[in-house]
Amino acid sequence: MADIEAGPGERDGDPNAHMVFTVGLIGAILMLALLIFGVVLFQNVQALEIEEKVFTGRPVELTQQQTLQLASISEYRYISEADGVVAIPIDRAIDLFVARVREDPRQASPVAPASPDEQAQSESMEATPDTQPAGVP
Repeated sequence: MADIEAGPGERDGDPNAHMVFTVGLIGAILMLALLIFGVVLFQNVQALEIEEKVFTGRPVELTQQQTLQLASISEYRYISEADGVVAIPIDRAIDLFVARVREDPRQASPVAPASPDEQAQSESMEATPDTQPAGVP
């Protein structure tokens, strides 16, 4: 230590304040530049995505699929000719449903029958006696 002359205000092992400030300033500028770069990149990608969605036409596959689906709900057809199950157009089905609701709102939708598991469970619940001990409400 005797060989190194310390300047006024400098002590051995203390960080150089000017160097810390310079590194901090450069780091802050780099972080700001990185942030601005990220925002600009995001905005450019977003603009390209919007341009692609707005200016390009609808995919042919989508148009074909929508046409097929619309046709399947817009015409009469047999679902099962042997069982006599027929599909009717959606507009007619809506009219029939609304008429049924107006007649009797409680009977508008049929109740789905219970599955075999649900039937077995309800029967077993009815068959088992009350298992609570005496004196328990």
